[in-house]
Amino acid sequence: MSVTVKVDYYSSLCDSFMYGKKFLDLPEKIVDAIDDYFDGQEIDFSGWANPDNVYINLYYVESPKTVLVDIIGFMTDIEYEEHFLGNDGLEEFIELWMEKISERLNEEVTFLGYADGEFHFFQ
Repeated sequence: MSVTVKVDYYSSLCDSFMYGKKFLDLPEKIVDAIDDYFDGQEIDFSGWANPDNVYINLYYVESPKTVLVDIIGFMTDIEYEEHFLGNDGLEEFIELWMEKISERLNEEVTFLGYADGEFHFFQ
């Protein structure tokens, strides 16, 4: 026997899960991206899409340095330090190059967005 429950938003399921409810504390644009990712999918709560499993095993949040240097190789560690250490230009750089950064990230992970100085994605 199986039971089917339809909800408008994946995030509306998260509140009753120990770790999954932490999604609700994220910036609204990230929660919206998570909802968009799961839109139209059937969720088996004993499977991979269980909100606790997704939060613990699939969701990542990383600093700009980790993303730009380690994940997508957009620049070297030395270049990052030279350009942004003690400089306020990081946010402007990310805004200017967001389309390219997003494309490169989506080659490696499912990019959810950039908010509050952090990159959010599913891996």
